[in-house]
Amino acid sequence: MRIGIDASNISKGGGLTHLFEILKYLDGSKENISAVYVWSNRATLDKIVDHELILKMYLPVLDKSIFYRTLWQKFKLPFLLKENACDILFVPGGPTSTSFSPKVTMSRNMHPFVNRELFRLPLFSFMMLKYIIIRLTQPRLFKKYEGIVFLNKFAENAMMPIIGKCNAMIRIIPHGVNPIFKASPRSQKPLSSYSAARKFQLLYVSKIDVHKHQSEVAQAVLNLHHKGYPVHITFVGPVDSQKEYSLFNKVIVSY
Repeated sequence: MRIGIDASNISKGGGLTHLFEILKYLDGSKENISAVYVWSNRATLDKIVDHELILKMYLPVLDKSIFYRTLWQKFKLPFLLKENACDILFVPGGPTSTSFSPKVTMSRNMHPFVNRELFRLPLFSFMMLKYIIIRLTQPRLFKKYEGIVFLNKFAENAMMPIIGKCNAMIRIIPHGVNPIFKASPRSQKPLSSYSAARKFQLLYVSKIDVHKHQSEVAQAVLNLHHKGYPVHITFVGPVDSQKEYSLFNKVIVSY
């Protein structure tokens, strides 16, 4: 089997980590895979593991804006898939309008479809416009896919009524956990063993964005601190939303 992967919409975050991890564990002999063609931007392809079965397909247009990438997906990608004799297309970044068949996609971004999260965004912002467009177009695109992967039952239950009747094969496949995060349980110490000099340490790793709730997490830890609990948290990640960073910073300054 020859697999094509359209990763043109993946550049950072969990989508990139997911793509990197599944390709890292590629076993061609076990899965009867003879080649995997990955189309994406230069930065994403550079992060993907080198493998004899993985062919990194770079085109300058994939470094351009979403407008150019959308045109490429619709008009050029089907030709490239046929030219390379791909048997199936996998689109991990969400459904696109490509006419190639058969194709499988993933439903990963629930924010445009959950009102309480959608309306956390500034009303007249680029992200709000982007999510409204996704909300209006993605359900129609999902109908054209032969396979849809959901991360959990919540996502399937939320999305399928919006998508409506379709003939796609539905599967729930949660994101995996890298073995480096697995460890034997450590002995649990009583709260009395912690103090102002030896605080309970928490770590939050993610970009600062409106959907990540760093300001609420920081406030919760601050509330525990005011109640006398010896707790400390470290936030690690870039700033994607100046609005959320401003709220987050207000909590930090109030400490």
